[in-house]
Amino acid sequence: MILQSPSQALLLSQLQTKRKPRGIKASGQSENSFRARLRSLINQIQEDINRILIPELKRRENEFVIADSVNPQIITLDDLSGDSIRPIRERWVSPEFELLAEQLALQFVTETNQINARRVREDLNRFGINALEPDLRAYMEEAVSDNVRLIKSISSQYLDNVESVVSANVRAGNRSTIIAKQLIQSHGVSVNRAKFIARDQTAKLNADLSKRRHLSAGFEYFRWIDSKDIRVRSRHRNIAKRKTKYGIGIYRYDELPLSDSGQPIFPGHDYQCRCIAQPVLPSEIN
Repeated sequence: MILQSPSQALLLSQLQTKRKPRGIKASGQSENSFRARLRSLINQIQEDINRILIPELKRRENEFVIADSVNPQIITLDDLSGDSIRPIRERWVSPEFELLAEQLALQFVTETNQINARRVREDLNRFGINALEPDLRAYMEEAVSDNVRLIKSISSQYLDNVESVVSANVRAGNRSTIIAKQLIQSHGVSVNRAKFIARDQTAKLNADLSKRRHLSAGFEYFRWIDSKDIRVRSRHRNIAKRKTKYGIGIYRYDELPLSDSGQPIFPGHDYQCRCIAQPVLPSEIN
């Protein structure tokens, strides 16, 4: 006799239809909101650069614009760092910024969790399953901490890039207008990175939350569903089409397929992955 866990027994007792759960796609609403907040953060840093750094570069331009190869460079990067760059950096590593990063991360994780909870509940209710909500407190705390770290890295890398741009141009004796144009490019790089983080973290968070809720509902297996377009990784397409001992593209939650690096991988965990895990009914297992 095979013993069943309470969640598995609940699942079997509640199945009333042959319809299948669909799996949960990452929320575009959550991604867009997080991306907008991160862009607002980057724009605030840019405002500090425009308000403090750019005027200082213009004011001291004659000190570092070299008339010819014989003239020595008077100003140093340390001078500019002390007068303009360092105060900006200090603001964006301050306790106030730490609190802001925590608020942004908590808002993102909470919103994504609420949307995921509603979608999983609606999906399972379609065929008569009223799943118990798992205890997600520890995971939520970890997710908030991870996103705080990423938010802080956005400001840190942005200002590192700014300092690198200023340093190279000061040493080359370039005018402030040239530096200002290159700093606009630095802003664009940070915006693109924020976009990447918002999409990547939304997919990962949605995947983890769905997995925990499906396991809590008693599902032991999932089907790997890819996005069925040209952007799907060949590895992921093969995983979705592979015939396993459980069926086509079907895996146990505790027996995951392997990534290109040979590590266990779950849908939505690879960077920019749009695949999802569709929970599989016991009747579908070969």
